[in-house]
Amino acid sequence: MTTTPNGTPAWTRATDHTFYGGNVNKRNYQDEPIVNPRTDVSANAIQRMAADLAAVARMADFCNIAFSASAAGSSVTVTACRTMAGILSGSYAGSSPPAGFPSVTHVSASVLSIAIGGGYSDDYSVNAVFAPAFAGATCTSGTYATKAYVSGTAMVMVESGTSSGAYHVWIA
Repeated sequence: MTTTPNGTPAWTRATDHTFYGGNVNKRNYQDEPIVNPRTDVSANAIQRMAADLAAVARMADFCNIAFSASAAGSSVTVTACRTMAGILSGSYAGSSPPAGFPSVTHVSASVLSIAIGGGYSDDYSVNAVFAPAFAGATCTSGTYATKAYVSGTAMVMVESGTSSGAYHVWIA
């Protein structure tokens, strides 16, 4: 028998400590201490783990992506991509990503866009839409001023002082 977890995946930022087993009224059975501290987990330890896990889920990046771009208008090559929904093995042309990964294309000479797909699935096939709220970027091939910002509900724009280079972008 399979079990599908309750709640939504972490990237929706909609879960709280209760989705991880926390409950403000949770206590040890008959208020007795745990039997074996090496193997048992007390109610207050579960409370702490649930609160900490909820905090981590709220703050974790949804996507880390590394890519290189040649001159403006040319193709972009994604060399590494990790999302909460999957990890890239290999590389891909930015304009034709495999299912579940973002596309990266040139918009102008020093602006690139990262298109985030509509919905993603977790390991239990629970689907949820990711909407970026924060983004950051660095140009790893030089000392160019680089910034990233969210544009709309499914787009991140990366601006740099150069039209070519290697970039690392994180999206939350």
